[in-house]
Amino acid sequence: MKKLPITLILMSTLGLSVQAAELPYQQQYADQMGAEAPHKTDLTDATPNAEGGAVYANRNFSEFSVVSWNFAPSPTPLIFNESITPLNNDEVLHLEGTNTDGYIVVKDGTIVKEYYAQGMYKTTKHAVYSVGKSYTSATWHNQLLPVMDKTVSQIIPELADSIYKDITVRDVSDMRTPTYWAEDFGDPNSPVVLSGSATGWDFKDAQYEQISFLNSLTRNPELADGDWYYVSPNTLLLDNMGSELSGKHAYEGMKAFYD
Repeated sequence: MKKLPITLILMSTLGLSVQAAELPYQQQYADQMGAEAPHKTDLTDATPNAEGGAVYANRNFSEFSVVSWNFAPSPTPLIFNESITPLNNDEVLHLEGTNTDGYIVVKDGTIVKEYYAQGMYKTTKHAVYSVGKSYTSATWHNQLLPVMDKTVSQIIPELADSIYKDITVRDVSDMRTPTYWAEDFGDPNSPVVLSGSATGWDFKDAQYEQISFLNSLTRNPELADGDWYYVSPNTLLLDNMGSELSGKHAYEGMKAFYD
C-alpha cells in the first residue's frame, strides 16, 4: 500500500457560478456531446438569480450534464487505512458555521478525520475547487521541472505579446506574476467570469479559447515583478506549457498520471 508523507485536507464549501454562454444550453450540449441534451440546466445556469443557486449546484453536481473524461477505474486503486477520530463540538460548530459539506483529513496514508453534512456522503459527487494546481503539478512535473528558468514565450511562442512573455516558468508556478486578476463573480467583465469558456465552467465559444484568453490578460499596476499574488489562470498556463513540451493533450497527460 502506498503511503502519503503529507497531511491532506480537502474542504468543499460554498460554490460559485459564472456567466452562462450566449448559445442555448441544449444546442451547446448537442454540438459537443453529439446527443440531445437532458432536461436539466448546466452548472453555470443553476438558478443563478435565486438565493443559494450556486450552493444547490455544488451539492447536486450529479444532476448536471458535464463533459467528462471517461477513465476506467484504476486496476490498482490507492486504498487508505482508517483510524478516524470523532470531531469534537468546536470542530463541528466551525464546519457548520462555514457551510462545509464535506471534510476529510488524510495523514500518512490513513484517514484520521471525516465529516459530511447537507445530505452528503463519502460517495456523493460534489464540485471541488483549487485542486487543479495539484493535478497539474503531478501531471507535468517531468516536463516542467527541467525548464523552470525558461520564459513562457520560449515555450509557447503564441504568448510572445502577452503579459507572460518574459515571465519564467518558476514565477508562474510560484504565483509571482504581475497579472491583473479579480474574482468578482457579480461583474460580467471580471476576468474570472470571462475565463469561463477557457477553463471549462462555461461551454466553449469562439471568443475565448485558452491561449487567446491568456493573451487577453493585462498587468496589475499595483504589483511589481516577483510579487506574490494568487492568479488562477497561472495553472491553466502551466497545463498548456506541459502539454506543449510533451506533445500530448492534457487529457493524455492526465490519463497517464492516473494509470
